[in-house]
Formats: sequence, C-alpha cells, structure tokens
Amino acid sequence: MDFEPEDSYVRIPVSIDDEAEDINPHDTKSSNEEEFVRISIEEDDETDDDDEGSQLSPLEQAASIEVAMSAEVKASALKEYGNKLMVSGQFLTAEEAYSLSLHYEFSIPTVNNRAQAKLSAQNFLGAIEDANSVLEVETQNIKALYRRAKAFQELGMFAESKADLDNILRTDPANPPALKMISQVSAMLHKAEDEKRKSRADELKVQGNRVFQEGNVESALSLYTEAIQLDPDNLSIYNNRALAYLASHSYVDVISDCTRVIDGLVGKDGVDSVMLRKAYHRRAEASFRIQPRTEGTCSDALRDATEAYNLQSDNPIVAELLTSIRDAMKQLVSSNHPPIAPFESGTKSQSSTPMKGASEKSPKTPSSASRSKIDVKVEAPTVAAKTLYE
Repeated sequence: MDFEPEDSYVRIPVSIDDEAEDINPHDTKSSNEEEFVRISIEEDDETDDDDEGSQLSPLEQAASIEVAMSAEVKASALKEYGNKLMVSGQFLTAEEAYSLSLHYEFSIPTVNNRAQAKLSAQNFLGAIEDANSVLEVETQNIKALYRRAKAFQELGMFAESKADLDNILRTDPANPPALKMISQVSAMLHKAEDEKRKSRADELKVQGNRVFQEGNVESALSLYTEAIQLDPDNLSIYNNRALAYLASHSYVDVISDCTRVIDGLVGKDGVDSVMLRKAYHRRAEASFRIQPRTEGTCSDALRDATEAYNLQSDNPIVAELLTSIRDAMKQLVSSNHPPIAPFESGTKSQSSTPMKGASEKSPKTPSSASRSKIDVKVEAPTVAAKTLYE
C-alpha cells in the first residue's frame, strides 16, 4: 500500500522497539495509536515531463528528506511501520519499509523481518538471500534458519530444509515450530527420494527394453536388475527380466520372477490382466522347457498355459503353447504307462518230464473264469494325465 500525503505531510511512527517476535500477518488486533513526526514534503511548482515516470513513492520521499532525526530513529520508525504492515497483510509494502530502514542502519532483526516479508509474499529466493545475510553474521540465528528452511521447503529443496531444521534443534531441541516442520519435511523428503528412485528405475527399464530388442540379453538383464533394486515393487520390471531370462535359458530364474508377479497381482483389485497373462505365459514356457521333461514340469506348464489362455483366448502364441504341452503330456503318459501285454494260453511246461506223482495229463489252458482271478497290478494315471482329458 502506498502512502498518501496528508496536508503535505507523511506520518512516520517514531516509537523504538526491538524486533517483533514472530510476526503473524494474520493477527489483525488493533494497537494503541502511535506518536508520529510530521515531516514536510516541499512541492516543486515546476513540472518536468521527463521526470514524470521516475517519481518516488511517498514513503521514499519522506525517508529521503533531511529532518532533525537521527538515522537510528528513522531506521527504527520504518522498521516498526513495516511490522504494522505485516500484521495487516501488506507484505510488499512492508518489505519496502524494511528496505528503507536498512538504508539508514543495518540491523539483524530488520533483515530477518524483511526475510519474513519476502517469504509471505512468496519471494522464496529473496527470503533465502536475506536469511543468508543474517547467518553470515550469526551462524546460529534461529529465526534466519527457520525462515530459510521454510523457503527451501516451498522450493522443494527438502534436504536443505531439513539440514536447517536439524541445526535449529541442535541448539534448541524443544523448539515447537521446528519440531512440527521437520516432521513434515522429513515425510516430503522421503516421498521425493522415493519418486526419484522410481523415476530412475523407469529410465533403466526403458534402456533394458531397448538393448533387449537389439539382442543384448546380458546388458538387458543387468539394467533390469539395477532397476529392481531401485524399485522392488515394480512388477513390470520383473516381467521384463523374466523374458530376458527366458531368452538366456535361465528357466529357474524365469519361474522365480514370474511367481513374484503372479503373487503380487492375483487377488488384488484392478488387476492388470495383460501383465498377469504374460507372467503365466512365461512361467509356462519355462516349466515346459526345463530338462529333463517330466509329468510334473509339464503339469505345471499346462496349468499356467491354461491360465494364460483363459485371460486371452485369442492369443495364437498361447494357444500354440497349450497345444504343444498337451501333446507332450500325452507322449509322456504313454511312455510311462505302456499297455499290458495280453495273457498267452497254451504255455508249455518248462520240463517235458512230468514230476513224480504228477498227473500224466497235459496241462489245461486256464478257463476265462480262472484267468480273471489273476492279480494284475495296473498303475493309476497321474493327476496330470487326467487333466489332459478334462
């Protein structure tokens, strides 16, 4: 707010006080009327059009007039007026008053107050500059440290803000504003660092995708692994690394990464069905390729391929894999459980000489009734074999 001359005078408060304690611009309580010195402003009858754009503000005019006041009194009066402007929310004009006060006399409290005025006006770099000026003289000035910490926080410089707050708490461990603010800043710092790690992990994943497409599987694996270390909850990176492991025939590693993805997705709300289908598909591929191929590995592969097919039945690659697994299972079941040879009738006795006391008659061929009593043990088909025909 600019000052308006009243009867060719400007009113400047002259009461001298120490630095206002923690100026609160929202405190609008009225104070007792201050005593003022009336400073005459001489008006020039001649008008110079060239100087029309360079007129000083009333506050600057009043401060520049030589009166019977010491520089100390002027500086204090202007500082006090700046405090009043801060309470009424006129931050820019308060900053101007503090600057004029500093023109007459350098004062740590005034610089601190101007830092607060700049902070309130969202001039965060200016607030940091003023706080730095104070801290060059008083390295442990609590207000300067706090206001610089606040400016750093607003600029997203959370590590710098926390460092200033830690400095305050080393000097004043029970400082309430610093304790409250450091809790907020610490949470913001953790979040910012977490976002930075995730962003870097995404960059590494993109690089891994590129080199994998170029055929450099080992480099892709290295990039994916580094990305997972930065963002261990990013399931898409595990899925991509599983594909790279599949290309390098590391089937056990494929199964491990795909299991991590499947366990992280199944049963969750808003499941990414494409990611889940890829995980099932790649785990099925790995189980199917493991050597030696057994009914157990094929059964695992069949289960995962069926899950992948259910998620995307129109995918020809999944359908082809499912058919291959079923064919392999049939062959395994057939080779592991050959058909039983039929019983041959009319078998001759190992010796043509009949045993003593034995009947001289030729051995009889077992009847169908007696043949049915022969105990023939047939192994039951496995669960995997049954699955083929469901």
